[in-house]
Amino acid sequence: MSRRRVRIGRWAALLGLALALALPLMATAQGYLFAPDGTATRPGRSYTLDTRLGSYRIGRDNEGFVADGQVRWHYGAAAPSLAVVFHVLSGVESRFGGPLYVQSALGVGTDTPGAALHVVGAMQATALTLQTQLVIQALHVQGAISAVSATLQNQLTTNGVIFGTDNAFNLGTSVSAGRPRDLFVARDAHVAGYLHVQGAFTTGAHVVTVASDGVGGQANAETLSGLRSLYLLECLDGDGCTVTLGSSATVGTVIRLINVSTSGSANHNLTLSDAAPLHLAGALTLSADDAVTFVYVVNRSGAGNWVELSRSAN
Repeated sequence: MSRRRVRIGRWAALLGLALALALPLMATAQGYLFAPDGTATRPGRSYTLDTRLGSYRIGRDNEGFVADGQVRWHYGAAAPSLAVVFHVLSGVESRFGGPLYVQSALGVGTDTPGAALHVVGAMQATALTLQTQLVIQALHVQGAISAVSATLQNQLTTNGVIFGTDNAFNLGTSVSAGRPRDLFVARDAHVAGYLHVQGAFTTGAHVVTVASDGVGGQANAETLSGLRSLYLLECLDGDGCTVTLGSSATVGTVIRLINVSTSGSANHNLTLSDAAPLHLAGALTLSADDAVTFVYVVNRSGAGNWVELSRSAN
């Protein structure tokens, strides 16, 4: 009798242990399996040889997937405590082998995208090729965009694009003299085809004031770089001012010089001489409101010169 009692006691202990292990899973007759909520360091669904890998219930309708005891990504039904349906945490790399379709808004570096594509930080592309059409209603990049190779083979349509805080490339957003700018380029721009301007074509003006040198009977001299398309010149020397241009520029550069001195008397005139690098039709003196236009050319010997195109005595 004593041996039977011992055996029954052992079987009861083993049965109790089995129930203790099985009850948290709560397998029902219908075949459903219920796991405990768990935590990030002890996920409810895990593996015998790796208990820090698996998934657990973060909250209502929100499941988190962990590795090494840390949540790597989680998904849910946009409950009040969860702002997004699918969230990949920072420091985790995410790769897609096929197309990625986003039905609403895509935020990079932000949980609250304010547009269809909202990027906070830097965007870099080794190669960007668009074979058909790119239509942008609103794209705002707060950081930098760096593209080693970018190709647009067909069409770009945009209502407003800002790249960088210095407005290096700006379409339809800034305002100049009370008028919206359709295109503002702060650096060099190369147009290989035709350039059509339906409205007025405006060039920036560079104002240069030639001060008095303080020497009586001597005109003060000023050398302009020739890197501006329009020079507005004012002579403040009572003996007049002489003006010439720099000897280096891009071939085909066209510039205009206009005397905007407030006094029309001879001692506020601008004098230009027919000497290198200027090639004039003859000696030229610009009184108030007079103008002259030059184009930069290089002759067959390689020497660069500013050739007079026109002059006006107003």
